[in-house]
Amino acid sequence: MLFGSDNPGLRQFLTVYRLVIQKQIPIPHKNSRIVDVNNAIEGEGPFAPERSGGLPITKFLKYIYNNRIGLEEANNMIYGKGGLAAYFDTTDFAALMDSYQKGKDEKIKLVIDAMAYQISKEIASMAVAVSGDVDAIVFTGGLAYSKTFLNLITNKIKFISKNIMVFPWRR
Repeated sequence: MLFGSDNPGLRQFLTVYRLVIQKQIPIPHKNSRIVDVNNAIEGEGPFAPERSGGLPITKFLKYIYNNRIGLEEANNMIYGKGGLAAYFDTTDFAALMDSYQKGKDEKIKLVIDAMAYQISKEIASMAVAVSGDVDAIVFTGGLAYSKTFLNLITNKIKFISKNIMVFPWRR
């Protein structure tokens, strides 16, 4: 995996980054323009530290109806208290990855592997927006600090582009 690039003339690339509210969103660019996005704020895409990602909508609607859950609480379940927060009652990704690397907690392994798989699928689906002609895949954000997590993803998506660039946020 490459960390950085010698190619200054990237025409088409996928940026995968985490914004302040912790969401992994692959965003395809073509000739310096964004050409597609998902609606991560309202539940599309992979799950993340605080976001549920896509859900089976009929089952979710039955759940909120049967449990008399209001709109605000249901929205918080999707965005704010979903994802890793729902599974582990924490969004401390570094601590979860530390446990993952020790290999002693099967639930952490299962959930982290599932998150990497969902992010990989979303990256692959966004490659369609540039007809598969991806010059590079660029990771930014806090999750980019974990080489182990990035390897889980890049092992699945390296067929899209061999040029993988990583620019973590400053801590």
